[in-house]
Amino acid sequence: MSQTNTPPGSAPLNDVGLSGRGRYEILRTRILLAEDDRQMRLLLAQTLREQGYEVIEAHDGEEMLRMLDIDAIENGLVPAVDLVVADIRMPGATGLDVLASLRQIDWHTQVILISAFAGQEVHDEARRLGAVAVLAKPFSLDRFVELVRDIAPPRWD
Repeated sequence: MSQTNTPPGSAPLNDVGLSGRGRYEILRTRILLAEDDRQMRLLLAQTLREQGYEVIEAHDGEEMLRMLDIDAIENGLVPAVDLVVADIRMPGATGLDVLASLRQIDWHTQVILISAFAGQEVHDEARRLGAVAVLAKPFSLDRFVELVRDIAPPRWD
């Protein structure tokens, strides 16, 4: 499959692949969801899948960083993602730590951060680092889906 020139960490918006049956298919919009609360992660992942997204789950910040390793992505070891949704407070690395790391290497994938403990200072820091949105828990699943759809509309198989 040929790749178009896209910034590091961005999946091509017009990515197509040749299926085993010899026809081209549009690949689903891929979201990396990093949330250490298992129940919340399962709820959000299921909700996104029902909306037509491919969801890759990470249970903490370290796993999220492994999934965002640019060398692994370029070598096809892990897939590129169209959007990252991450909890701010997670073991291993916080959502803010990961966002700061991504911006240091000029990574362009959009990031939504979520948190139950974030005050205005954390929201401001997240936006300064380039988060497209910060959602305070608890939040409406309808609002969450609307936000995700606005940032990364689903592509269907």
